[in-house]
Amino acid sequence: MYPEFYMSFFSLHRWWQSLGFGIQSKTDFAFLHDVLKERLPYYIYDELEEAFPKYGRRAHRQAQLLFRICNHFRNKRILCIGKFNELDKKAIDHALTQQAEYTERILSKISADIIIINDINKENGNLWSGFIQGNNITYDMVNLGIVIHYENRFPEHYEIQRL
Repeated sequence: MYPEFYMSFFSLHRWWQSLGFGIQSKTDFAFLHDVLKERLPYYIYDELEEAFPKYGRRAHRQAQLLFRICNHFRNKRILCIGKFNELDKKAIDHALTQQAEYTERILSKISADIIIINDINKENGNLWSGFIQGNNITYDMVNLGIVIHYENRFPEHYEIQRL
């Protein structure tokens, strides 16, 4: 086999290429690169910065991410669980053709195609671990979790450390 120093050099050499290349599904890979890691500016970014100047860069980046996710799943039912500020709600509602549902707790059965959960490491940790165990495609992005329900797919869990 190869010596240990060669393997560490090889992994460092491939690090810049391997961001998402472990995903075998074409739809999941396209969602990761075309939606979650998209860097091109959308038309709403400047409007959000002008309308909500009191929020910092991190809050604006999360709102931009939520806009891209909701814009991608425009005709699906989206449920947002957790505390979302007015900047996030404006970005989500602007992207959808129908109104998104907001709740801080789940009280009944969920009938949504896409679920976005805020604060998955703090307030909604138990809820998030339940979704990971279920038959869903999940994206764990440190503080934000996305659950996508497909009928004929095996469950997958992706941990995305940086975008």
